[in-house]
Amino acid sequence: MKLHIFKISIRSLLAAAAIVAGFATSVFAQEVMNGNFAFGPATGTTRPTNSDTVSLRVPARTNVSVGVLLQRSPTRPDGLPVINDIPVTIQVFRPDGTTAATANPSASVFAAGVPVPSIPLIGGTSQRGCPDTWRVRISTPNVPAVRIFGTLVFTIIRPGQVKLNIDELSVDRSGTGTRSITAHSIIGAAPGNLIAGTGTFRIRARWHTDPLDLANMGRFFRLNVELIKPDGSTLANSENGFSNHGSLTPPVDFTYAVTPQDAAMTGNWRVRVTNPGTNAGRIVGFDLEKNVDLLAPTAPFFNSTFQAGCTQAVGVVQ
Repeated sequence: MKLHIFKISIRSLLAAAAIVAGFATSVFAQEVMNGNFAFGPATGTTRPTNSDTVSLRVPARTNVSVGVLLQRSPTRPDGLPVINDIPVTIQVFRPDGTTAATANPSASVFAAGVPVPSIPLIGGTSQRGCPDTWRVRISTPNVPAVRIFGTLVFTIIRPGQVKLNIDELSVDRSGTGTRSITAHSIIGAAPGNLIAGTGTFRIRARWHTDPLDLANMGRFFRLNVELIKPDGSTLANSENGFSNHGSLTPPVDFTYAVTPQDAAMTGNWRVRVTNPGTNAGRIVGFDLEKNVDLLAPTAPFFNSTFQAGCTQAVGVVQ
């Protein structure tokens, strides 16, 4: 039985509560990470430079903002004072290399030696993440006469777990069916594909024996369920098992950790379902989640999910 339209309506009714809960959670999910920068005239064994760069490794779709505590030395390495202000450019680059934000403060002589907050820079989000990094470049037009230094304050909100969705699928005996996987989107969600970058899939599934097949009423069939990479042909992981709405074991419930190579592929992640010839009949209502289901109204709800994440430590890279 096709419940796709009804399923979307139920999601819409629950969306408002999810938005409120998500907003409250995001406030408490903020993390602050610091990184240091410094450049300027040659001192001792250091060479003269007019810039420094600090990188931040976070999952795709992480919300990033940057604050800068900008300082400068009041004197040159030889002790002579430098009284003029020094123009500074701060640039925030997304993991794909595009510019997210730019600011042009001055390293003022009146605040020499004192950290001065610059205007906060809102980087936003990116469809790419670790191992690619966000980068913040602090520079001056030429090598400054005094040392420029300070602290970058990164405020991040990591992406939450997203719930996976497909159009429901029916598969005849000895047949195979394939569906593209999407993620539930709600008002206020970040634009773009919600399945982005590295992370972990958890695939669960439910289905039924065709209720019109009276000869197999009450029987339960195992299926082979495969997660297919975006290149359309490579198997990520699979399991042969039973629907999660019942009590037979093993239920289809497996995970897959997305690699950087997977994340670089173009195309959609897919699920492929095979109903082997050893089964006696047709299956209907295959889905990656269990919500309102007239054929199993008392079975617990569940969702398949994707959680963005990094294989290396999240944080400042210097």
